[in-house]
Amino acid sequence: MVLLNRTTFSSLQHRDFKCFIIGQSISLIGTWLQRTAQVWLLYTLTKSPFLLGLLSVFQFGPTLLFSAFCGAIVDRFPKKKLLYLTQTVGMLQALVLFILVYTNHITYQLIFLLAVIAGLGTTLDMPTRQSYFIELVGKKDLPNAISLNSSIFNIAKIIGPSIAGIIMLKTSISFCFFINFLSFAAVLTGLFFIKQKSTAANTSKGALLKEVKEGFKYIYSNKILTKTLIFMAIICTFAMNIDVIAPVFSKTILHKESSGYTFILSAMGVGSLLGTIKMANLRRKKLNFKLLKIVALSTATFQIIAAFSGNLYFCALLVLGSGFCNLCFLNGSNSILQLNTSDEYRGRVMSIYTLVNAGTTPIGNLLVGTAMNMGGGRLGFLSTGLVAIILTIVYSLVYKSNF
Repeated sequence: MVLLNRTTFSSLQHRDFKCFIIGQSISLIGTWLQRTAQVWLLYTLTKSPFLLGLLSVFQFGPTLLFSAFCGAIVDRFPKKKLLYLTQTVGMLQALVLFILVYTNHITYQLIFLLAVIAGLGTTLDMPTRQSYFIELVGKKDLPNAISLNSSIFNIAKIIGPSIAGIIMLKTSISFCFFINFLSFAAVLTGLFFIKQKSTAANTSKGALLKEVKEGFKYIYSNKILTKTLIFMAIICTFAMNIDVIAPVFSKTILHKESSGYTFILSAMGVGSLLGTIKMANLRRKKLNFKLLKIVALSTATFQIIAAFSGNLYFCALLVLGSGFCNLCFLNGSNSILQLNTSDEYRGRVMSIYTLVNAGTTPIGNLLVGTAMNMGGGRLGFLSTGLVAIILTIVYSLVYKSNF
């Protein structure tokens, strides 16, 4: 099987997208440095799987609460200006976190507070970035741009945790946050060099709440959008909690420290990267619900088997498979949504994509954290995998068509 062909990098023919993706590639490494270090810092401070799950409530709770409103904002304002704002917020949050950790003034309460600030920025940032791609590459190369953006994200997901593991082992964990602070300069520079003028898709000055309601009505009237988002809500809630399971499973089941945790995260990144390559080469006509169902059942199966593993490398291989399937599911869902959405509603639709992608994270993470608190690390993989399989079967019986 040929993984790369002439269509794999077709979106990079667009200069402005190239500027954007180069900046993102550097900044995302810093993001994964911070994410990895933040979770390990909280676990070493508290030794509580429940508080690990609670971290996601603070970090992704703003997405759950405000993403629908952010979608209306994204449709009202130029996306480039919004990205300047969100990236600056992330940069300052990383700087404050570094100072607190470096001076030994950090507490788990402050970690939660800073997670809320980061979450507010992400809530606006995600739908802005997702709906910005079509302005940079057009509709033809949109699925490819989505996959390449995901490939950059997942290369960072490999490199970031690996570097974080070395830094945490050899020096101070605080430097992970400082490097993330510096990395934001890359994405801000990339935005500066984008020549295309970003305009608002919706120039209406009507009430924000009214536009939010119109967005929900639009989604409800489109069966493809509705089916995709319902399926996403199931899988994103129950099958995408490895970030929380990994540190507990590594320490209590595999008896590894931070090195085992970061190795598992890197394995997930490798799987996701392979998934992006696969999706970048996938023909548009193969983007359907049959594909989503196959990868959803596969990722749940990998996680159930992982619950019974006692070897780091075997566990990492299963997590790699899960990462591959999760990425195929997310990219496939993203492309189906965007290809079936009009420009006027794109920001609002992608804000709901953000809601079910990241906004459901606190629900899933809190459930899996509670499960591990009660039944140990193995129950994390086992419970989420079983629930995901059962709900996917129910979904398949309700929605029998492939598209």
